[in-house]
Amino acid sequence: MLHGMVALSTTATSGFVELDAVLGGIFWGDNVVLHAVSEQAELEALVTGFEAAEGYRRRGRVAFVGAAAGGMPSAAAPAVREPASCCEIGDADVEAAIASTLAYGQALGAGGLIIFDDLALLAARLGEAEARRFFVRVCPTLLRVGAVAVWRLGAAVDEETVREVTRITQLVLEISPDRLRVIKAEARPPETVGSTLVLRAGPAGLALERGEDVSRLGSSLLTQRLRRGFSQAELARLAGITPSAMSQAERGQRGLAISTLVRLAFALGITLDELVLGQEEASYRIRGRTAPHGGGASRVALVDAAAEPYRLHEFRLDPAAHGSPPAHSRGVELVLLGRGLLMITMTDGTTPVIREGEALIAAGAGIADWRNLAEDQAVGFWLEV
Repeated sequence: MLHGMVALSTTATSGFVELDAVLGGIFWGDNVVLHAVSEQAELEALVTGFEAAEGYRRRGRVAFVGAAAGGMPSAAAPAVREPASCCEIGDADVEAAIASTLAYGQALGAGGLIIFDDLALLAARLGEAEARRFFVRVCPTLLRVGAVAVWRLGAAVDEETVREVTRITQLVLEISPDRLRVIKAEARPPETVGSTLVLRAGPAGLALERGEDVSRLGSSLLTQRLRRGFSQAELARLAGITPSAMSQAERGQRGLAISTLVRLAFALGITLDELVLGQEEASYRIRGRTAPHGGGASRVALVDAAAEPYRLHEFRLDPAAHGSPPAHSRGVELVLLGRGLLMITMTDGTTPVIREGEALIAAGAGIADWRNLAEDQAVGFWLEV
């Protein structure tokens, strides 16, 4: 490790213990979108939490500067902790803005933290479509670099931008004046989506508290209503309850009868899970490396639970480094190499070599270890079925 470089923990942090507990930490490479559903949302207080968080190697900011269309001013620079740098995106076209930001992200590298100004500022100057193009190009690259990016998404952006950003990113946290709700959380357990935290402002700053089930329902009701542009009275009419009862349910002060929830879900054209939990049943699961490769040889379990019919580990090897699969292999082993040149030592003493894009199936003997013969890093997967 370089002298003076911060040692990276397995996961990064948001600066809020309660939020980290809900999410299982912030994964290296996560793009965290803080979406304010109203102008009164506690957006900047959450950004401040990230800025104050420990454990990041480098810190920086992407500022959308210059006069915005419609008279919208550029956001004031947040107090990013030192050492920090800033990438200013001025009046250049979107391709120049993308190139500058990607170079900046690469320079910050794995373990970095990048705070973005409100994407609404870029949309006001260049248009919503260009702002979406900027996000779609930058977000995946930062995921690959291993830097944590925090994006502000203000209430001024249009619904299409919200949908596109949600489709691309890893984490979406919906912020209202008194609540934070998890809208999307890639590579986390399914029950993470829909989780709600209550926001309370105090003398020491913003405090987050875990919400009860009625708060989770209330957040989901609020989200469904705002998405459709309904008033509380209109949503109450669909549910067959009074506006007062709907107001109390949205604030997390009371629950609703199952018959009421079924009626409302049918009226809105969604499932009961979407209404109560705020989520659809996922058609996929993502399991990925949460910590960057620390040098030498590393291996992380992507799937290794007793209930699963297979085991899957990712491994990385620096040039000439040795590694090995997990112990106690019980089935047929496969090694798939994405990058590098790998010599594999079998338990019978043979040493086959595979190139990137090739796979080895160990049907007769087991795999004892592996070594990277290439001049660059090797990346592969060990699979047991």
